[in-house]
Amino acid sequence: MLSKVDMLISPDRSRLVLWLVVICVLLLSLLTAVEKLQRDMSETAFQLAGKRMLERAGFYKQQWMLKGQPDQLEIEGLQIIFSPSGWLLPTNDEKASSCQSWFKLLYPEQRVLDETPKQIIERFDKGRYDCKYIFAQGRQIRVQLVEGKFSIGIDNG
Repeated sequence: MLSKVDMLISPDRSRLVLWLVVICVLLLSLLTAVEKLQRDMSETAFQLAGKRMLERAGFYKQQWMLKGQPDQLEIEGLQIIFSPSGWLLPTNDEKASSCQSWFKLLYPEQRVLDETPKQIIERFDKGRYDCKYIFAQGRQIRVQLVEGKFSIGIDNG
């Protein structure tokens, strides 16, 4: 049988357990919201990087048109080679692969959310340039120049 002291302590314990359960539920809800926010932020950052790369490619093409459509130009101290349709071509230099050079020209920051590409896959065939930049957690930026058409695609894994 419960003594008077046990009956007085029992409601306090029940309240404490109830408060602990409420706090745990609130913390789990907060963690879920933060996780979703991080995914959204990452997706937005990669989309923004893709748009900046496309904008930069457009800048180079504009310079190419203004200078009379030469095969190559020096812009901002960099030697840039153009396709017949006016898009910059990936070039291989001594320090970097073609795709690394292309990425550096299109996105000088070279970091998306403080990440650099973990892997770069390049595929070049006649009239086709395809570079895939793979970041952590499977996120990818793909830059292509196929038959004179330039495109940038984002895959958030």
